[in-house]
Amino acid sequence: MGFVGQVAKLYFCGPNVASSCDDSDDDEDCKTPEDCAVTFDPTGHVVVALILSFLLVTRVELAQDRYFGGKKNFGAIYNGLRDINIAFTVFLRAPRQDEMNFHGKEYTPLAMQELARDRVELLRLTNLLYAFIRQVVREQRHGYSDTGPVEDEEIITNDRAGKPCIASLWKDEAEYAEYKGTDPWNRPNIGEFCVSHHSSRSVAFQVMAHIQAICEHHRRLGHLSEKGLMDIYTETEKVMGELKGIERIITTPIPHSYLHMLDFLLVFFVYTTPFVFSASFKYATFFPSFVIALAFYGVNELGRALEDPFGWKEPNHDLTQVGWRIYRENTIMHEAIGAMDHDDLSKGSDDEMRLAHLLVGEDVKRIQAHRLEEESELGASKSREPGPEDEVDPKYIKPKEKAESAFQFLLVVFQVKGTVIPSIVTQLILSQLVALFAFGSMIIVCDDPDSVDNCPVAVPDEAHSIMATVMGFLLVFRSNISYDRYYEGKMSLGKMYSGLRNLNVAFATFMRTELEDEPGYDSFHASDSFRQKLHEDRLEVLRLTNILYAFVRHTLREHRVGLADGRMPTDAQILGEDEQGKPSVAAMFLEGEVDFWMNISPNNRPNVVMGKIQYIVEHHRRRGHISERAAFEVYLQCENVLEAWKATERIVSTPIPYSYLHMLNFVLFIFVYTCPFIFSFTFRGFLFIPSAIVVLGFYGIAEVGRVMQDPFNYTEPFHNLTAVGWRMFKENLQIHEKVSAIVAKDQQLLYNCEMYKKLHSAMQVGRGETSMAVTTAQGTSKEHGKEAASREMGIGNYAFLTEVFKWKNTVHTKVVPQVVIAIAVALLGNVTVWHLCAKSGNLLTMSADDALPENCDATQLFATATAHRLVGNITGFLLVFRTYIADYRFYEGKKSLGALFNALRNVNVAFCSFLRTDLDGEASYVGDQVQLEVNTQLSKDHIELRRLSSLLFAFIRQAIREQRHGYPETEEVSDAELVHEDEAGSPSLKSLLSDQEKDEYANFNYKNRPNIVVTRMQAIVEHHRRMNHISERGAFDIYHELEVCLQSFQDMERIVGTRMPYQYLHMVTFILFLYIYTAPLVFVGLFGRLAFFPSAILALGFYGVYEIGRSIEDPFTYTEPRHDLTAAGWRLYSETLQLHEVMHDMSGRPEFQGEADRRIVQNKGQSKPDYARVRDNSKSAAQKKQEGPQTLSEAGYGFITEAFKVKDTIHLKVIPQWVTGAAMGLVAQCAKLNVCGSDVTAPGDCAITFERYAHTTVGSVLAFLLVFRTNLAYDRYYEAKTALSNIHNRLRNLNMGVSVFLRSPRKGEPNYEGGKAHTMKMVRLAQDRVELLRLTALLMGFIRQSLREQRLGYPGGRFASDHHLLQEDLYGKPSIGALLTKTEVEEYKKVTFNNRPNIVVALIQRIVEHNRRVGNICDRGAFDIYLESKSVLDELKSCERVVTTPVPFQYLQMMNFVLFFFVFSAPFVFSVDFKWMTWFPSGILAMAYYGIDAIGKAIEHPFDWEKPNLDLTSIGWRIYCENVQIQRQGLSPEEEEIPAVVRTLDELAVTTPRVTMPPSAPTTDAEKALLLSRRDMALREAMLSTQKEWPDGPWAWFTEVTKVFLCGNNVKKESQCLITFGTNMHSIAVTIIGFLLVFRTNLSYEKYYDGMTNLGQMYTSMRNVNIALLAFMRQSYEGEPGYSKDGFMVRSVMVREDLQELRRQCNIAYAFIRQLVRDQRHGYPTGKVDDDELLRNDKHGAPSLSTLLTEPERELYRGIEPLNRPNIAFANMERIIERHRRLGHIYEQAAFEVYHEMEAVMQGLKGCEFIATTPAPYQYLQMVQFLLFVYVYSAPFVFTITFSWITPIPSMVVALGFYGINEIGVAIEDPFSWSPPYHDMSGVGTRIFNEVMKFREE
Repeated sequence: MGFVGQVAKLYFCGPNVASSCDDSDDDEDCKTPEDCAVTFDPTGHVVVALILSFLLVTRVELAQDRYFGGKKNFGAIYNGLRDINIAFTVFLRAPRQDEMNFHGKEYTPLAMQELARDRVELLRLTNLLYAFIRQVVREQRHGYSDTGPVEDEEIITNDRAGKPCIASLWKDEAEYAEYKGTDPWNRPNIGEFCVSHHSSRSVAFQVMAHIQAICEHHRRLGHLSEKGLMDIYTETEKVMGELKGIERIITTPIPHSYLHMLDFLLVFFVYTTPFVFSASFKYATFFPSFVIALAFYGVNELGRALEDPFGWKEPNHDLTQVGWRIYRENTIMHEAIGAMDHDDLSKGSDDEMRLAHLLVGEDVKRIQAHRLEEESELGASKSREPGPEDEVDPKYIKPKEKAESAFQFLLVVFQVKGTVIPSIVTQLILSQLVALFAFGSMIIVCDDPDSVDNCPVAVPDEAHSIMATVMGFLLVFRSNISYDRYYEGKMSLGKMYSGLRNLNVAFATFMRTELEDEPGYDSFHASDSFRQKLHEDRLEVLRLTNILYAFVRHTLREHRVGLADGRMPTDAQILGEDEQGKPSVAAMFLEGEVDFWMNISPNNRPNVVMGKIQYIVEHHRRRGHISERAAFEVYLQCENVLEAWKATERIVSTPIPYSYLHMLNFVLFIFVYTCPFIFSFTFRGFLFIPSAIVVLGFYGIAEVGRVMQDPFNYTEPFHNLTAVGWRMFKENLQIHEKVSAIVAKDQQLLYNCEMYKKLHSAMQVGRGETSMAVTTAQGTSKEHGKEAASREMGIGNYAFLTEVFKWKNTVHTKVVPQVVIAIAVALLGNVTVWHLCAKSGNLLTMSADDALPENCDATQLFATATAHRLVGNITGFLLVFRTYIADYRFYEGKKSLGALFNALRNVNVAFCSFLRTDLDGEASYVGDQVQLEVNTQLSKDHIELRRLSSLLFAFIRQAIREQRHGYPETEEVSDAELVHEDEAGSPSLKSLLSDQEKDEYANFNYKNRPNIVVTRMQAIVEHHRRMNHISERGAFDIYHELEVCLQSFQDMERIVGTRMPYQYLHMVTFILFLYIYTAPLVFVGLFGRLAFFPSAILALGFYGVYEIGRSIEDPFTYTEPRHDLTAAGWRLYSETLQLHEVMHDMSGRPEFQGEADRRIVQNKGQSKPDYARVRDNSKSAAQKKQEGPQTLSEAGYGFITEAFKVKDTIHLKVIPQWVTGAAMGLVAQCAKLNVCGSDVTAPGDCAITFERYAHTTVGSVLAFLLVFRTNLAYDRYYEAKTALSNIHNRLRNLNMGVSVFLRSPRKGEPNYEGGKAHTMKMVRLAQDRVELLRLTALLMGFIRQSLREQRLGYPGGRFASDHHLLQEDLYGKPSIGALLTKTEVEEYKKVTFNNRPNIVVALIQRIVEHNRRVGNICDRGAFDIYLESKSVLDELKSCERVVTTPVPFQYLQMMNFVLFFFVFSAPFVFSVDFKWMTWFPSGILAMAYYGIDAIGKAIEHPFDWEKPNLDLTSIGWRIYCENVQIQRQGLSPEEEEIPAVVRTLDELAVTTPRVTMPPSAPTTDAEKALLLSRRDMALREAMLSTQKEWPDGPWAWFTEVTKVFLCGNNVKKESQCLITFGTNMHSIAVTIIGFLLVFRTNLSYEKYYDGMTNLGQMYTSMRNVNIALLAFMRQSYEGEPGYSKDGFMVRSVMVREDLQELRRQCNIAYAFIRQLVRDQRHGYPTGKVDDDELLRNDKHGAPSLSTLLTEPERELYRGIEPLNRPNIAFANMERIIERHRRLGHIYEQAAFEVYHEMEAVMQGLKGCEFIATTPAPYQYLQMVQFLLFVYVYSAPFVFTITFSWITPIPSMVVALGFYGINEIGVAIEDPFSWSPPYHDMSGVGTRIFNEVMKFREE
């Protein structure tokens, strides 16, 4: 096409076409591209290149996310299978002689061998499971690498690509035959069907079934604890969940409409650029054409290659090697642990004998026979060549985005079906009409149709160029947001599917009676009639799960968009017919059930179904048919399903805000339909083509975003809800059939069930295909049967016209002042120019050239767009970035609201299901009369709990909305008014609260009221738990849901309280103001009297985008767009009331309505919000405005006043840069006058005036870097705020738990004693509660000091010694001095400041553990407090990571280097146009760029003293005050009457320091040095220097010499010399190269930061392991149950020695991790070393393996691969802990928490391993390097025209900039090396070691 472009130019226009012509040209026939019909101006291509580049790089980013996501999925599968095998080796064993439950004679050597045999069988099954996963992901889709797709029989029989191959894993022919007949996707899945029978009972059964069968059988025999079994079950669920994630990657490609639009733009963009290049490059046009095609199509191909990482082509993930690693490591682990386990077999057996016993059976022998490392991927056997009959079923093949043939990229462009082209036909037709009008106008109106001069319909392209950046980013971000919704919809559907499947698996397999050889067996429960009743209930749950999914489908699709043919059915038709259901819900209803469901609102039906399921499960739990853990696993899955449903509901009910879409469409309309007026002079008769392409491109991208936004309709691309339901129904029915098939009797009993017959008939009816024809009817997506969703853009054929010019509910009304001022400035500019320059003529009729004669001094000033081009990129990026963040917060607000709603709904479902007395036939049934009395009280408490749940939501609503915004018409409303009236609430507090309660709650801080309500709810539930009306697990599930409510409240608070920092907003406002209101001065010189029009559009566009970001930043207001908290509260109330009514009918409770419900009915008219009602204006005006982050004024003209503020802005910090920039402007002007005189009219006229091209090129990339850096800084700021918010939550939950759980029995509860002893016990417990309150305040104080005072001292750099901070603590509230005794001060002085929080947590745990052992708090309550305290330390680590992981110095140095040369050489670009005003744009440019850089610096340190900081003092004081109130509310009436109890709380509220200190002395130099040394970790990396770069100088000199030699010194245009290039190629290519570079750097930084996150996770988990062991693993002390004086010292010594061994093993495990991640890959800093050296010396380990390992251990680990050594070390730790659990030294929940923390360490290791072993794909890096090379080393040929002999300077800057950014990505991609910047793994190891030692001492 390059040659075609050149030939066409010569043929039509001759050889004299150049990129530009001037008066000095010798050839009078010189033509510009505008003068030739087949040479195009580059402006349009530059604009499209920006959008296309972002689309392409975004496509690569999406593909790379899938690529890395696939690697993470397989890493999680590896983790899960490893953890399962560790559990097998550690937990699956018989009790030993000195352990509990030891029965002696039962545990013979033969029994031990049976256990060993079962462990080996489990090992085989885990390998078989992985083989099935590998096959379904790769071989079933791609076949073999050499033959392509093959038959399933070949894969399951030979498996030539497996290692170990599946043929070596089959147990026998029967097993092979069973799996052969199973659907491949269901082979791993279906294996979960049975978990409750021994494997010998069913030879031919699936993988998970065998695993769970063995485990469940041993659990019932006492070889495996229930917690251990459920942990194994949970791990299998995780493996299946990761498989579902892989399936989602495979089956959810990027939508075809998106890819088609991308290909369409690519073809027309790439293959028309030669016609742009031909004027400049002549016969060399082929070269830039080749580069552009390679760049754009190369990036597109990268996205395609990365999208499916599970094939045979690189880059792919080697699934075979993963399987081989799993096999080897788990086999070695079984062997090693078996060899270490001396008591599993009879005494006297040596190690070899034990190993022989362990590896019994033909299974393992077959596995060992296939352990051939040298076996190739293909194996020895070759299959025949596949024929047509060998095609794999298409459903197993990934949907292809397009065909793979060489020229399909051309054919796909003209495809129409399945694309968005039919949807934009109207826009295409209109564009052609406008093009025809533009062309006709040019012919008729213009004097000279061949010249744009003096033509009134000529439209310059400057305005379009300025608007293109913002519009392009808005379009692409809109598409990205839509794709995120589309993909989130698929994830939520997958979660729903998994939840319903797991629910059926758990219920069908765990809910059974005991078998004959199991304890508890009796003949009655084994009878046919009883077992058939169990079958009926299991099938009823299956029926209800299918009905549940059908109701979800109805709410998402049928009730919103109707049927596929466009009809909108009624609710009765949906329930009675359900035409789109498969199976139809009507076929599953029982007789008369339709009428029941008709009386329940569609949104509430899934909740009611879930309540029914829970009621059935709870009934069988109480009857003993299902264990408590298994029953609550079912409940957990129910919650997951409802959560997934809420997520899908959020997607369809939260469209992109209307104001955003309206502004986008408005700007789009103006942009697209004014383009023909530009094209009319460039393209002339061909203008119809570019006009159509512009419409297709821009409206096509917009339409792609629209169709992806709602994935639950009938329009492609959509998620087929019917198909998901049908798959779910078939698989779940098969689950129940497989379970019953284990026992022949049960299978027949199943078939005899009436419910089975009904379900089976429904399956037969559903087998017919359901039409899913795409509806062509528009406008049917209205809410039906539910509250209306947020407003969306219209989707009719003419909506793009009608919606564009709407005014209501848009941002147009809010930017009227800005638009008016822009028009006024344009008119003023016209008047000024006419007054200064026009000597005659009429202002109203003059053109631009009339007004601006050449001899006018104002001409250059008013006509230039140079400065705006340079500033435009960063302005656009800042605006769109701000809008993107605001939209994220808007959507997060809906998520938090949904999470709150979910949790409150789950709480009410749990109330109805769990909180009841036993029914007749259940374990604790005590007779009808007693039950009636208890049920009466329970009914009252049900009503009270439901009222409190509505009250909780109301208080949260007020804290988030009314307390900040008042009422819609009255901003300031007193707190008393809100509590007593609550006019905006529905139901209102007026109805929910009694008069006494109103006065009581008015005394609490409004932010603490939700906490008080939750405390009261928990107190009621805890009372019933102690009365045995609800199980412990049920009660704590309710507690956790209530904690989720408070977490959601905190998240909503964070959203409204953490706006974009004021400094950022001010800088955006300032830049925007100057940019917008100087643009009219540019337009005056270009548009003449029409300058007001582009000025108004520019102001409307930019300020409109700005206003969109402002309007959606706070989603909890009264103005649209918003989230309606009032409607959500009313929905919650009505749905929970209906739910209680239904469950009340099932349980027979006396009543379900209370006094509050009656008040709501009475006040119904007032409880609904009546915004129009006239209010009493005499209300108290004392309501203070909420203290929040400083933000911009919302006044009408605030955009002016805020722009010029100085206080608290970033302006003061960039004064030096601004002054320097302005000074350089004057220097540039003086230098120009001195060297070249005053006659310089073009940059080429003077050696020191530069063209803008180099700055435009560098400016784009620099803008990316600056905004990206600001993005990173804001992420850190927001992460810190989130972590602090979580610390607040955890400390509040901890005190809430202490208040509710840590108490003595009360009157009426079991174990209540009364009397003086009881009173003394209450006092002791109250003192313990107060002590825990003090310790939590102390913990927050130490956290505050470690983050702020210990690093920075006091404000102003004043030194604060550690002694002062412990006693004085001037900025603490409460101060630490008020919380510590003098003795404690001395003790804490001995502990390093970063270890003090750990010590406090350990003290908290010791108090709680003591109370647990004496029975003052239940196990689960104590463990919950432990989890909360542990989570506080986890969040502290997140805060530390923010502090100690700065942006790498290399990145900052390179950015500042480029920034310096860019900003301070720009004046030499401006001086030609601005002359003596050059100082002004130079200063503004410096302020803009350096200001954005300074903002990044300011907000990346959120714990400093300077704004915008997070006020740790205020946060600590709020936490303290709330916790004091919570503790006071937790007092019972008896405790309130005891003065000593109340006095202890009142005394603690005094916060004055107990030890006074003299004022701080002046800071000495030594003290300053000490203070700075505390920041060593944070600053160490920033002090490291970067590697040197090699600039491009010599090559640039060569280009200049060559130019002079070949073409002489008089070359002024690139077309005059063969080796001087035009700027077109570089202008077009710079965008995609910039995006690629910044994206690569972004990816590398994410890996760098993730590396620190994973290291932090490992440190945190290892610290938690040691804290838990110190707190929980000990002998019982005197006074505690289990204490025995006999043998106490012996057991204590054993515990102490084992604790010491566990600490040693913990350090060994970390050392192996360090070596695996760093030393095994990079050796020592001096170079590579061998494995033996690392095991023997480990010179850079701290602590080192040389001191940690014994010689026998060193020999043992030499035979184990480095990858497997951490696993072995943790398995050893788990063995020790399991032994002490069985001895009773640590309770079960604590032991398994330690196991989970070890798993978290291994997950952190896997994360580090992922970072180290998954670099950016080679194809990506090669493409970047190629484009960089071509771009950088051809740039000198562009610069040589302008810069002449100083060409090396810009060439060097470009090379340093581009290659420097690339090198940054290289440097930070692997953070576990020895090259800076790196993460100090040895330092982490030292910290772990030292802190553990300090724990031991304390």
